[in-house]
Amino acid sequence: AVGWSEGIQLPVDNVIGYRLNKGWGLMTLQGKKITPPDYYSLQARHTHLIIASKIGKYTNSLSYGTLDTHGRVRITFDHYSIEPSNGYLIVSKKENEEDLFGLYSEKGVKLLPVVYSFLKEFHRNNFVFSTDGGPKGIIRHDGTILHGPSFDSVGLLDDGVAVSSRLGGYGLVDSTGQEVLPVIYKELPNTTFRSQKILSSENQLLASYQADSVDILSDSAHLVYRNAYVSV
Repeated sequence: AVGWSEGIQLPVDNVIGYRLNKGWGLMTLQGKKITPPDYYSLQARHTHLIIASKIGKYTNSLSYGTLDTHGRVRITFDHYSIEPSNGYLIVSKKENEEDLFGLYSEKGVKLLPVVYSFLKEFHRNNFVFSTDGGPKGIIRHDGTILHGPSFDSVGLLDDGVAVSSRLGGYGLVDSTGQEVLPVIYKELPNTTFRSQKILSSENQLLASYQADSVDILSDSAHLVYRNAYVSV
């Protein structure tokens, strides 16, 4: 059989998968073998990413890694899962029966170590995370903490904000990890805010907020009004 293990038959960068003796390998469209059929599965994503799996020698468990179209290993085959996530790869390992997660680029560059008990895409380069099964926070792909772990949950973004919760209270957090409303409400009040932009004298954007109104205290300090809550 020629194609990919999930049934798709489109080649990637003049390369396609082939199946032989229950294993999958890579070959060129001209029939030249790039790798032996050592893989349990091959899933092509694009020119520099093929997600592959191998079956254990003594167990039926699968380990996942990635290859490029030259057959070179980009992410080693010691992962329990690899899931594409909007230009990134969320990987997992099992340690002492616990699932731990980390983050790679699609080219196989490690961005976040595999130490998080929870890691899920939030918005573009930002992810919801937790460690040791504790509270959730928001982290960038480069490891910058945008909001420290203090939430019980963070929902999906809707119109630029997501519902956050803690100890039975609810609030709102925006796509950058900033709290739009503190987590103190039993029921969320009106959350339809106007877009407020602060421009320089040269008409350059200095800051933007979703808020009822904004007062300028100085170039770097702004009073942001949302319902009865004020932040600086």
